[in-house]
Amino acid sequence: MIRSDLITTYWSLLRDSSEATRDALLREILDVYRDTDLSIIDAGVLEQVVFAHLVALCIVPGQQSAKDEFVRSSSILKIRGSWYIPRVQYLLSDPLPQLADVL
Repeated sequence: MIRSDLITTYWSLLRDSSEATRDALLREILDVYRDTDLSIIDAGVLEQVVFAHLVALCIVPGQQSAKDEFVRSSSILKIRGSWYIPRVQYLLSDPLPQLADVL
């Protein structure tokens, strides 16, 4: 649960950060998510954690194979909220999505 708290904290810092800091935060989300046990995360936070990970996979260069694997996994099914769905569609349809368009 500490990992999910860390991811949501990084996510909340993205909007007001410089571009260099944003890149570092997205990379941290990728690192922390790797060892996160989704089964113990509170349902109210789970969707945001999974979405933050998807955003990081789509924005950070060199993550295409990890993004493809994530899309094939059942984790993406945890993103169901009406706020998230158009953003997920954008992330998956645009080859170079912009972070500002999903924050």
